[in-house]
Amino acid sequence: MMRKTGLFFLFISISFSPFSQTFFEIEWERTHDISLSDKIYSIIQSPNGYLISGITDPMTGEGSKILVSEVSEQGDLIWKQSVGEGNYLFKDASITSGDGYILLAGSEGESNNIQLFRVDHAGQLEWSSYLGTDEKDVAYRILRSADGGYVVCGAKEIQGDHDTDGWLVKLNKKGKMDWQGLYGERYINEELRTITANPLGGYLLGGLTHADLRKPVVPFVIKVDDRGKTIWEKTFSEMENMIAQHIYLDSDGFIIVIAEAFSDGSKFTDEFRVLKLNQAGLLIAEYSIPGYEGCFFPHYYVEDDHLFLIFDILDNQEEYSGSAVMKTDRNFKPVWIKHLSKSDPHIKSIISTGDNSYMAVGWKTSGESYRSDINLIVFTDHSDRLVNEYVNEEQGKWNVQRENESETDYESRMRMDQDEMIEELTLEARVHFGMLEAPAKPSSARQERPAGDTPQLVFRSGKSNEESILMGTYYGLLIAVNDYDDQNITDLDQPVRDAEKLYDVLINEYLFEKVNVTLLKNPTREEIINALDRLEATITKEDNLLIFYAGHGYWDEKTQKGYWLPSDANQFSTANWIRNTSISGYIKGINSKHTLLIADACFSGSIFKTRSAFGSANMAISRLNQLPSRKAMTSGTLKEVPDQSVFVEYLIKRLYENEDQYLPSEQLFFSFKPAVLNNSDNIPQFGEIKDAGDEGGDFIFMRK
Repeated sequence: MMRKTGLFFLFISISFSPFSQTFFEIEWERTHDISLSDKIYSIIQSPNGYLISGITDPMTGEGSKILVSEVSEQGDLIWKQSVGEGNYLFKDASITSGDGYILLAGSEGESNNIQLFRVDHAGQLEWSSYLGTDEKDVAYRILRSADGGYVVCGAKEIQGDHDTDGWLVKLNKKGKMDWQGLYGERYINEELRTITANPLGGYLLGGLTHADLRKPVVPFVIKVDDRGKTIWEKTFSEMENMIAQHIYLDSDGFIIVIAEAFSDGSKFTDEFRVLKLNQAGLLIAEYSIPGYEGCFFPHYYVEDDHLFLIFDILDNQEEYSGSAVMKTDRNFKPVWIKHLSKSDPHIKSIISTGDNSYMAVGWKTSGESYRSDINLIVFTDHSDRLVNEYVNEEQGKWNVQRENESETDYESRMRMDQDEMIEELTLEARVHFGMLEAPAKPSSARQERPAGDTPQLVFRSGKSNEESILMGTYYGLLIAVNDYDDQNITDLDQPVRDAEKLYDVLINEYLFEKVNVTLLKNPTREEIINALDRLEATITKEDNLLIFYAGHGYWDEKTQKGYWLPSDANQFSTANWIRNTSISGYIKGINSKHTLLIADACFSGSIFKTRSAFGSANMAISRLNQLPSRKAMTSGTLKEVPDQSVFVEYLIKRLYENEDQYLPSEQLFFSFKPAVLNNSDNIPQFGEIKDAGDEGGDFIFMRK
């Protein structure tokens, strides 16, 4: 029975100046007392508002029950129910295909320790069922399936092997098992901690495994079809003491995996590692979110590619000292962190209520530490508005010519990097409004402000020596096709090996990081186009891109068109062929500073605007880097090239032999062109790519 309900409105003093406002404004707070100990862990959308669920315990010695309730948008209780007989741990909740909800619960140290409760739209129990036959069997997440049933992920003990495998269970609408899948290696413990539906069909799962029996846990990611059949598994063996705890798809269709990093034997999360994978399981990018001191037991919420992390904070004695909410931007950089004290509500989950407002749920202790009441907070996130206002005002000051500033100095200052300035002002705004703490050291991009009554912002326009002129990230897309589906197209032996050798020299000797180099082996046309689309969405105007293609090419003399042939090409249809003009279009559309195409294929010379040297090798490195470039080097002109590529052999050899810090692509090309001419019948080519935006610069290989 509900014994009391309290409503508290918190008012924040706001001045007329936007710079005095708080970014985190609590609109209202509400508590509901159901029993002696009530704790809410989950909030999801419901027809009349929101479904909140957790546990309730009257402290009579009978144990805890699963608590489920619907609340209105104003935080009023619409109905409340408790289900189950026993001592339960709340795990997860999901909406069902009809008017109802499915709840997942567990208890430790028992067989039949996993239980599901299906309740209707008013919380009335419709049925319950059990999973698991051993105390080591555990479930973490439940998800509604496309057919109206459910899928549950967790871990199951393998009898006789004394280890657990990752476990995926498909249930029908009544909670009866349709099928189950087990994933992992024998004698090694695996668990599946998180699951999401794949819009392309099937499911994506994340959890933990061990790269070796004697080594710490590492992240484990699996893609399965609608029947649980494995499409691929990925083990990140270099990420020791990390567990994949949350998985979702971003707005571009990338698989985002949140892995928690902790010290060996520690319960605290030291760091959040974010992995971005494509649908083939290739690692596209990796990000790091710094941990918060005492961070414990995080939960996650995603809205419009913004990630919210909700976690407890424990002190040095491992006593609870408050909750915290962190918001990151689309590049997983912290936007703000809100730390609530021990006396504030204990937040466990949030959901968007629209217009930058969110409802947060959890509990609040009252009196004795064992007493807790349901707690709901609605807060508004003003961070975007405040930062934009701050940046616009400061940018306006920046654009005004200063007293005693000459026209030459003013024009020089206006040519400075505007993106860099905005990034610096954004960080400054977040510190100003208390969203983030000030960096321990000033940013390398910001110089000290001059003394005086009016602070003036000073930004760099580039460094004066060639040691530091190269900016941006180096990306690589290596495409190699050995095997063709069409029996009429001759298979090749060498392209994949050549691409692997090029991959090795780039990541070991030059400034290419593994996470930014994609190696596609025997890809289809769709896979190549998807990879180019991702580069178009990822690369910025300061970055460098190398594209390598090895495989069959074709030149149509009649139409004067050149093509690449992916693995699913058909000899008698160009539907899956890729035109050279399409490649040129992508190279023009990808917003890089420099793009270099290296093609080892038949008829590769057809992509050029010209096929002569431009004399840029003698230009200063700084000038080559400053001017955008779209260059290509190819193994031959409009004729076939052999499978055993002398061109790639000498290209890689020269990359290894190079001892210069900076190596322009044109200089590289002319260093191995004579060797190719002397040892093959082909004439390698170098030049500008047609209509792609080349302005005379060059792609520069930079040694580590």
